[in-house]
Amino acid sequence: MNTKGEINIDVKITNTGKRKGKEVIEVYTSDLYASGITPDVKRLRRFTKLELNPGETKTVSFTIKAQDLAYFNKNGDPVVEPGEFELMDKDLKQTFKIVE
Repeated sequence: MNTKGEINIDVKITNTGKRKGKEVIEVYTSDLYASGITPDVKRLRRFTKLELNPGETKTVSFTIKAQDLAYFNKNGDPVVEPGEFELMDKDLKQTFKIVE
């Protein structure tokens, strides 16, 4: 995506148990390289809580805008830098790039 774009994420979750259950889906990002101030290693960007019946499957969609990935430079200004980022949900990971 470019520095003004957005990325859409779909997470599919299934209750494989025999009882109704609740699950929290959390989407984290990590900036793999920043030229200025070192950003957080992992930041929570979106989350939701689902209730699923036994055997039920739901798909949850999230949108993350490039501006959501900004960090604040030494002057306190938000900066969206081109580079590699990682999206994470539990043990699932996907790397993507922001380009100018």
